[in-house]
Amino acid sequence: MKLLLLILTLMTGRGADGDDEDEVEACKQGWVQFICKYPGANKKYDHVNVVFPNRKSLRSSLKDVWDDKGRFSLYHDTKHKTLMVGIRDLKQADFGTYRCEFDQGSNRSPVIKELDYENCQQPFTQTVTRGANIKCHYPDVDFKSGVQFFCRGENFTCKDILSTKGQRLNGKFRLTNTNRGFNVSISGVSSQDAGVYWCGVESKDGSYRVSVRQIKLEVEDPSTTSSTTSLNPSSPATNSTTQTPPVTGPSGSPLTVVITAAVLVALLLLVVIAVFTYKCFSWSKHRKNGEAQNKEDNIYEAIHESSQKSVTRPAMKTVYATTNFPTNPAFFMHESKVKV
Repeated sequence: MKLLLLILTLMTGRGADGDDEDEVEACKQGWVQFICKYPGANKKYDHVNVVFPNRKSLRSSLKDVWDDKGRFSLYHDTKHKTLMVGIRDLKQADFGTYRCEFDQGSNRSPVIKELDYENCQQPFTQTVTRGANIKCHYPDVDFKSGVQFFCRGENFTCKDILSTKGQRLNGKFRLTNTNRGFNVSISGVSSQDAGVYWCGVESKDGSYRVSVRQIKLEVEDPSTTSSTTSLNPSSPATNSTTQTPPVTGPSGSPLTVVITAAVLVALLLLVVIAVFTYKCFSWSKHRKNGEAQNKEDNIYEAIHESSQKSVTRPAMKTVYATTNFPTNPAFFMHESKVKV
């Protein structure tokens, strides 16, 4: 394909004015960033302009800052004498030939081609707890021959973490080469690691960068699950969460411990209420029995006092009567006779 493109370029006369045409393959919904060099290295340019496949164009007079224009962004880098063009969320109309213009001159006409659908890895979201293993596969030969990288961020402005030409170990991130690309393992995952990551490739000369796959990483609290999830690129492009059922045994999960403690507290509370109720019932019964016994004792004492009064007083009268009136008539008569 590139040979045919080169032949067509020579036949049409392209490249005679110094234009350099590149072919870049990209996927829909992904992003691409390419660089156009100054036509004259010793010249200064006040304006840059990019003409799109549909003949529309974007113009910018800003320098050394990103000029965002919807899905498109321009960066006029005066230090390196280049113009960087970024396109996010690629659509069908974005594929075709681009032309970079510096004032009245031009230097590059890159061609962005759509990568076959079956070779594009669809974006996916995965939830992990303690660790993850991300697989970046590169379906095209040109991708494999370029510099493969793994970055974090939004679209083409994402910051590289690992690459096949640079760091293969960066903190908790580790890159391992495979026959189809590379794997990235992440250890000790925390909530700070949640975000959007990209697998991508950069040309050897650095003239373009393109995304291969988007990975949205969600981190779940390890206290609610004990699984370590692997990010499998062959899985469907749907959100999925892999969890292991709570661990049972002496240790148990925190949720099980909380439930057990709550049950024990409830049982202890029931026991305390039962004991308190029993004590109250016993005290009330003892009090009633005491009052009844006191009443019986009072009644008994009242009856006893009443019987003593009724018996003693007549007895005293009887004694007095016996003393005043002797029952011996002979003695009484004998005394009378003597006195006479």
